[in-house]
Amino acid sequence: MIILELFEPITHEWKIRSDDLWIGNFVVDGYNYEVRFECHDDMGNNWLGSFARLDQYGKPIIDVSTGGNPYKVFSAVLEMVKEFFSIIYPLEVAFTADSESRRRLYHRLFVRLSLSDYKWESRDDFFVVGRRR
Repeated sequence: MIILELFEPITHEWKIRSDDLWIGNFVVDGYNYEVRFECHDDMGNNWLGSFARLDQYGKPIIDVSTGGNPYKVFSAVLEMVKEFFSIIYPLEVAFTADSESRRRLYHRLFVRLSLSDYKWESRDDFFVVGRRR
């Protein structure tokens, strides 16, 4: 049994699901979190992805090391990423990863996803998940 199986599923809600923007939210231990995927006109089917805890005004707090139970947060993000990938099937998603801890976090996330159609790598300040060609 992996640790994520110990928790009840965290309910999430997609506020926006369009051709170029997905924004979803969930709550863990009273803290609000946002998962976001966006694609600009010049990007084709390449997306930018992020997740963050939100402050009391709904603004992202990049440091998610404080807040709700990290295993529950990780589990919720994992489910939302799986859902996005299964519906959009993006060519590539780049997550900002300007620190080693953030790169390790994304690596753990995508190892658990076991997306056989995708590979991942670190590029400069990004963690990139791309479709195998």
